[in-house]
Amino acid sequence: MPLTPPAYTVAIVEDEAILRQELAFQLECLGFTVASFASATEFYRYLAVHPKTVVVLDIGLAGEDGLSVCQYLRASDLNIGIVFVTARGLRSDRLAGLDLGADAYLIKPIDIEELALTLKRLGQRLLAAPNPETRYPDDGRWRLEDNPAFLITPNQTRIRLSANEYQLMKALFQQPNAPCPHIELALALHLQPEDYHKHRIEVIFSRLRERVLRLSGLPLPLQAERNLGYRFLLFVLDTNVLMHDPSAVFRFQEHDIYLPMMVLEELDHAKKGVSEVARNVRQASRFLDDLVAGASQEEIEQGLPLPSVPGPQGQPTSGRLYFQTRPTRLTPSIPLPGNAPDNDILGMALTLRQDHPLRPITLVSKDINLRIKAAILGIHAEDYYNDQALDDVNLLYGGIRELPADFWETHGKELASWQESGRTFYRVRGPEIAQWHPNQGLFAVDDQADFIVRQLQGAEAVIEVLRDYTAPNHAVWGITARNREQNFALNLLLDPEIDFVSLLGAAGTGKTLITLAAGLAQVLDVPRYREIIMTRVTVPVGEDIGFLPGTEEEKMTPWMGALMDNLEVLVPKEGGEWGRAATADLLSNRIKIRSLNFMRGRTFQSKYLILDEAQNLTPKQMKTLITRAGPGTKVICLGNIAQIDTPYLSETTSGLTYVVDRFKDWPHGGHVTLRRGERSRLAEFASEQL
Repeated sequence: MPLTPPAYTVAIVEDEAILRQELAFQLECLGFTVASFASATEFYRYLAVHPKTVVVLDIGLAGEDGLSVCQYLRASDLNIGIVFVTARGLRSDRLAGLDLGADAYLIKPIDIEELALTLKRLGQRLLAAPNPETRYPDDGRWRLEDNPAFLITPNQTRIRLSANEYQLMKALFQQPNAPCPHIELALALHLQPEDYHKHRIEVIFSRLRERVLRLSGLPLPLQAERNLGYRFLLFVLDTNVLMHDPSAVFRFQEHDIYLPMMVLEELDHAKKGVSEVARNVRQASRFLDDLVAGASQEEIEQGLPLPSVPGPQGQPTSGRLYFQTRPTRLTPSIPLPGNAPDNDILGMALTLRQDHPLRPITLVSKDINLRIKAAILGIHAEDYYNDQALDDVNLLYGGIRELPADFWETHGKELASWQESGRTFYRVRGPEIAQWHPNQGLFAVDDQADFIVRQLQGAEAVIEVLRDYTAPNHAVWGITARNREQNFALNLLLDPEIDFVSLLGAAGTGKTLITLAAGLAQVLDVPRYREIIMTRVTVPVGEDIGFLPGTEEEKMTPWMGALMDNLEVLVPKEGGEWGRAATADLLSNRIKIRSLNFMRGRTFQSKYLILDEAQNLTPKQMKTLITRAGPGTKVICLGNIAQIDTPYLSETTSGLTYVVDRFKDWPHGGHVTLRRGERSRLAEFASEQL
């Protein structure tokens, strides 16, 4: 006889479709409201919005098994009924299920009436519990409830928290404007300092992130601050961030972003022109237009979901984008004179802090003065770091590595050597190899020979003895290497298997000279390339000299003084005036000077392309130039990141730093940082002391 329809749901979690459908049909005939699921993931998502549930659970599920589901439900202190219905009839299985917290353990084939009475009893207990659900306004906030503990997401999903999760989230919500230190999080878990272990907290947060994303579809906006702690973030973007990187709205992983209306106004004023900034502004506007296309005003109020990108574990990590839809509220005591755009953005950040007292507001800006004003007003402000290739320029890959003194003793047990086309190779194995990169130079202080890494495969590498270009009989177009770094560089420049070479170094280290010598040797002596093409960024050190008349090459000539100076060194001294003039004329026919302004759309085939002063290029410009290379072309980037003349670039954001870091693991690229100045003793002393 059918029972009275209950006010709760029976959830059947069974991966066998026929059994799941049959069981659901029989329970529905008995008056139960039934929801069926083939996996634990589907069930978790349902449970987040239907907490009054009694679950009929199979143990042998695909993916997360029933025992694990039961353990999670009880660890989360969820007040639901759990009934195992399984074919595992051993006494040990039954005791294990009940020990994990199951209310009943029934063995297949089951008596449907026994199951119905069990479900009815558990449902009555469930209905006796108070209803925890409260509807909050759709204002984009994350909320924390206690007794029982729930985390409420902006889309109203209720995530039941374990005792440890609740204590950690409570500690974070109590420190909205600063990172919550690890030690305070440990104290929230009632851990003594001697028992504290940071990894334990990281595991709890990692599992909570995964569960929040699985149940609500929203990432938890929780950021780990290195050596500080954790905090719950909302980022406010300044206009210059989008001017600098139009894709910045997609770069904040799981965190939410807020755009004040003044940012949109400033973008509108800056969109005209052909400059790099104007192009970035137009691209940023297009990205924002794509995001708001088709969205209603209510959806914009609740925040627009940003396109998800894979995180470290492959899960989506993007948050939501909010626009200013209400006026700024300021108290008269806040010292913001006038109506400058920066002050409007600061006012909006202060308003957000009032509206979201439990959530830290972080202003992201490239403007140092704005960050100073924000600090004065008590607003946490940061620079935009996503465009930095490295946190510290001292970590930049140098291209050369010194071998430890005991290298051959520790790595020579399975040593193999052979010769091929006059070149000597060694195959070595050992732990040191894990830190090597393709085409990296290797040297030992006491060893006569230097090496270059040719192949890497796990803990095994093939290294080759370098050709010695310091010897006069191996001179390249009359130039010999004066130090170890120059010798490494010449080996890279003359290797036809290496398509990209970057050379860093201070003034006078010989970057341009050895690059031109290697280029002339491969254009005139060995016809490997058709001609040399040289270009550079036209950023003046002092005041601009103004308009230059003439053709493209004539306009670029004043910027190519380094080329002319080095050609004077490379032109042979013998042969008299006529011979030197003839040689100079021959070289000028094989060396072309080109402007960066006309590079887009071109393809260079079998060319030796030199990008001088590359430290003044942005990563986008560097990409544009390197992708001009066609078949048989070699690209060489020269520069000194300590002499950046472009006002909006730094050592960590330069395009040269960017390519050195990105190409270090490519088997057809190489890099060397030149350390010793070889121009003159005066130049070397000035470089060190000034």
